Amino acid sequence: MSKNRKRRRRKAKAPKGMKSKQKAQIWRTVVESIPPMIWALAALLSVLQGR
Repeated sequence: MSKNRKRRRRKAKAPKGMKSKQKAQIWRTVVESIPPMIWALAALLSVLQGR
């Protein structure tokens, strides 16, 4: 009985829905952080070309 209880609790702890939500959030942050990176790269290239 105690074993069954433990198994059940584990399942409720980490539902599948949560993982997909986390993935979506990570993707959103990545997409939002891409533009600044492009700007930084462009600045670096311009500096290198200037020299």
